[in-house]
Amino acid sequence: MGTIISKRFHSGANRMHPTGPRNISPTPSQQGRQAATTTRRPIDRSKMFLALVAGLLLTTAFPRTGIFVLAGLGYVPLLLALRDVGPWDGFCLGLITGLAHAISLLYWIAHTITTYGHAPMITALAILLLLCTYVALYTAILAALAVYTVRSPLTMPIAANCPASSGSSASAGSICTSSFSIS
Repeated sequence: MGTIISKRFHSGANRMHPTGPRNISPTPSQQGRQAATTTRRPIDRSKMFLALVAGLLLTTAFPRTGIFVLAGLGYVPLLLALRDVGPWDGFCLGLITGLAHAISLLYWIAHTITTYGHAPMITALAILLLLCTYVALYTAILAALAVYTVRSPLTMPIAANCPASSGSSASAGSICTSSFSIS
């Protein structure tokens, strides 16, 4: 039956579609998707290292070390790692960042569970890992959404208050968006 259909709709080298001649070339939207997918690279060790550094930089921004400047700069290595990856790889890199940050910040919970909860250390470590994975999912989802919604995660939109014009009160509370880029 397949040969009958192929003889019916295909005549020699001229391939025909049941509804008429078929355009073989991709549409512009398909070309854009093909171009976007061909530039994607898999996660390598340098991207994992940048994600790990981002998690540790976020931890150093907490009061014990007192380097508060790193609170704003902690995500820069993660954004660098998110260049040229897909949403799933972005999720994995965000999970690495979140786990590094959560484990280095919440390490004391295992000791607290064993001391005051009288639980075995293996149970305390399992609870700690579950908690840290839950906390890391926030960063992972943020990274996946950044890759999915923004062409380059280093060009993020920033919401800024627009200067209110003196003649109209309607724009006094308006918000405009601009973007910045790290090259």
